[in-house]
Amino acid sequence: MAIRESGEWLFCNARVRYEDDSRTLEACDPYGCSTIEVRTPLVILPAPPILRPFTITQVVYIDFARRVFLERGSSIWAAVPLDIEIIKKGRSIARLATSKAKYRLVGSLTEGVIARNAPSPVAWRPEDIGGECSARVRIKVDKGADAVEGIPFNAAGASIYRDKHDELYLSLVTASISPLLIDTRTTRDPPLPGLEPVRGPPYGQHGRVMSLTQTAVSVERGWRLWPYLKSAG
Repeated sequence: MAIRESGEWLFCNARVRYEDDSRTLEACDPYGCSTIEVRTPLVILPAPPILRPFTITQVVYIDFARRVFLERGSSIWAAVPLDIEIIKKGRSIARLATSKAKYRLVGSLTEGVIARNAPSPVAWRPEDIGGECSARVRIKVDKGADAVEGIPFNAAGASIYRDKHDELYLSLVTASISPLLIDTRTTRDPPLPGLEPVRGPPYGQHGRVMSLTQTAVSVERGWRLWPYLKSAG
């Protein structure tokens, strides 16, 4: 959405306020507020939930509400929260979290990856998942079969799309499941036909994701070895 005049906008736990007379933008989220003197027009865009309180990781772990059996050829839907960015002339001038982040170690202590934890129910149809300040994610299994507790994926490599109802989607994630590993790849493909692109990676200069070349994540199946890390902030 575009900001062209004074107003206030709420995105779950994030708030954006602009005063045209003073040319002042105030951007607040659970981690604090920042004030910037800037002229309109400004653009507010959704972003993967890896930007606040700062970019700790590029990986999001979809933590299923219950274990789900996935096999080759199956597809499931989940929902992940979104961050937002305020853009001026192609530059990110403010980044906001719509919810407070928790992080976890996915995999073993030596070979695991830190991931933003995203609890989600499981759905077999996109219309059965989603909500305010979140994006739908489709996970398609290309190889293997097993009951899993969650799926990690590289969110920094995801594009964002929307449908005719302005519901948001991340690009398709493919998964390969074995007894020891889960391999996922974040594609640039829309999860459904007919979706309109909103934005693609990379997401600005300040998140240090400009050099992203790999969209794959491979982790050991040792998720119970480590509890949630303390909430950031």
